[in-house]
Amino acid sequence: MIIHSTDLCDLVEMSFFGGQNVLLSQGGGGNTSVKNSAGTYLWIKASGFRLSEVTHLSGWLGVSINKLNRGLKDSFLDKLSLREAHEISTKRVQEASSETSLRPSLETTFHAWLPDRLVLHTHSVWANCFSCMKGGNKLLSDTLQIAWIEYVTPGFLLGKAVAESYANQQNNSFLLENHGLITTGASPSEAICLHETLRPIAERIFGNFPDHTSITPPNREITTWANEFKHACLTMGHLVTARPPLRDYLRSKTTICPTQGALVPDDVVYGIHAVKIIPGGTGGKDWFKIHGPSPGMEVFWLTDLGFILVGPTEQAVNTMEENLLANVMLHDLIQRVGNVCHLPQEEVDYLVGMESERYRQMVALYKTT
Repeated sequence: MIIHSTDLCDLVEMSFFGGQNVLLSQGGGGNTSVKNSAGTYLWIKASGFRLSEVTHLSGWLGVSINKLNRGLKDSFLDKLSLREAHEISTKRVQEASSETSLRPSLETTFHAWLPDRLVLHTHSVWANCFSCMKGGNKLLSDTLQIAWIEYVTPGFLLGKAVAESYANQQNNSFLLENHGLITTGASPSEAICLHETLRPIAERIFGNFPDHTSITPPNREITTWANEFKHACLTMGHLVTARPPLRDYLRSKTTICPTQGALVPDDVVYGIHAVKIIPGGTGGKDWFKIHGPSPGMEVFWLTDLGFILVGPTEQAVNTMEENLLANVMLHDLIQRVGNVCHLPQEEVDYLVGMESERYRQMVALYKTT
């Protein structure tokens, strides 16, 4: 199936909107799709790609909606445990695409089952101020009518929940608890305008959003710590990137770590859910001697210095920083007016082991574009 030029232009336009602001999408988070005029085929962002990487030539792939429905609207799945249904459905979503080198977004199900031509999904910080707050549904409903989807695991289960909500309410805006925002429309402007509706409401309720764009060189002490740890890893044959955050906003002067756990699934994918607290006075070499190299991606909080990000590549660390930025900002904003709602530990444990999330992580961290 060949994508029509108008469809492709609309997909790229909507993806550009979602990918141009780190407060809308972080790393490989968020996705976009466009359906053909017959509603039998859709083109969707590829798993692991950034929204900003969706161009006229790459970052997307096609999925047969008819084939996907044959695989997912199957009574057999209803007889399985929720976890088993998720794993099998993920494979069936992949099989609905003719592409072999890429995978469709994990969220393909709700893109296919929502009837509108265009679907836009981001991890908007403006939206997640409500979705990651205890009582956020009530707070928002007093101002704006929007479909609230209680938290379910990303993928097939979430797709079913969104489709059921649409069947009951015929909405075209959905706020996903501890996850993000979905809006739909016949044109990019419709989906984008609905997305932007939440921004002024969040800014009015939670106050001014902190400046996240200011960048100055980190102080010598924390840079030395990072370099010591990186060198210690290298002497044992482990090549890692270790550095403080680039953004001044993440260089908190408080002795208390400004994040306390996972707010959204991507916090788990990119290591933000398990910050390691390192006591003051412990040097980078000392920490390495006790604990060894960091497996994959880790975030350290030095109680007297601040954050250190550790990952296999600079690309990995950049992605981690974007997700850490959203997490810390949400903790900051939500606690101005209420209490944060974290993902339950059993969901964190499940997300850690999901093959589809590990795949998305590897694509996002190691692909070349």
